[in-house]
Amino acid sequence: NDPRVSSDVPLSRRRIRNASGAVALITIMVLAYAFGVVTLSEPRAFAMAWSASMGLLGLVVMLACCDALNSVRLHRRELRR
Repeated sequence: NDPRVSSDVPLSRRRIRNASGAVALITIMVLAYAFGVVTLSEPRAFAMAWSASMGLLGLVVMLACCDALNSVRLHRRELRR
């Protein structure tokens, strides 16, 4: 057993939050590229960077919604016990 992982944290919650963290890190890198590196003089790269940024931000929001719905599901399951 890994002492860093609490046994009272449900596996579904851990998986969703790990995925959210990974997507958030990638999103930060893509946003940094979009804000700081790519310019309007490179229209293709500019469009790709901002499209990827918006898509990844949407994915972050979707994962947050999944986490919220999973928390509601886990709470209801606890109430039934």
